[in-house]
Amino acid sequence: MTKRQLARAGSAKYAIHGPNEILRPAVLRDGRAVYEFIRCNPHWGGVSSCDQGRHIGEVLTDEFLTRLVEREGTCILYTHLGKIDDPEVPFNKRAVTAFRRLAEEFCTGRILGTTTQRLLEYRRAVRETGWTITQDANHDHIAVQTQSDDNISRRLCEADLAGLTFYVSDPSIISMSIDGRAVVHLGSNGPDHTGRRSVSLPWLTLEFPSI
Repeated sequence: MTKRQLARAGSAKYAIHGPNEILRPAVLRDGRAVYEFIRCNPHWGGVSSCDQGRHIGEVLTDEFLTRLVEREGTCILYTHLGKIDDPEVPFNKRAVTAFRRLAEEFCTGRILGTTTQRLLEYRRAVRETGWTITQDANHDHIAVQTQSDDNISRRLCEADLAGLTFYVSDPSIISMSIDGRAVVHLGSNGPDHTGRRSVSLPWLTLEFPSI
C-alpha cells in the first residue's frame, strides 16, 4: 500500500506499483529499452517476511488464493524455498497444507501455475498483440498481429502467445492466424464461470528436464 501511495505521489522508483501492473516497458539510464516486473509477497509484514520454505503457509493462505482467483490476478511470488533452517524437515505441516491447497486449485483449473518467464511472456502477449475479427455467414476469423507500438523488443512467436484466449459465440466456426500464418492447433473451450465459450492457443505442459 505504501509503495502504491509513493507511486501516486510521483515516485519514479515505485511507479510500476501505481497501476499495480505486473509488467511494463522501461528505459535504462543508457537509453536501452527493457521490461521491468514486480514480485509479490502478500504477507502483512512486507516483502522479506516469511520468505523461507518453512513459512510458505503464512503466505499462500486460503484468503490470498481466494482473492487471486476472484480478481483473476497474476502473481510472481517472492520466496526462497531452498532457504531452510532444518534440512530434515524443510517444510512444516502448515507449509505442506498450503502446497496441497495450491495443487488443488491448479488441478481444478482455478489457478494456473507456471514459470516466471512463461507468465511474463503471456502478459507481454496480452499487452502488445493486436487483433481483428472478420465474419461471413458461416465462419469467423481472428487475425492476430504481434507488431504494435507497444512492442519494444523482439517479435513475439506463436510459443510466446500460448494461452491467449478469445471469447466467441461458437468455437466450431473459428479460425485464427498470427501475422498471416494459419494456426493449425486451436483449442476449443466450453463455458467458463461467465457462461461464455472461447478458443485458445495451446498451453503446453512443461516437462522437467532430466538431470
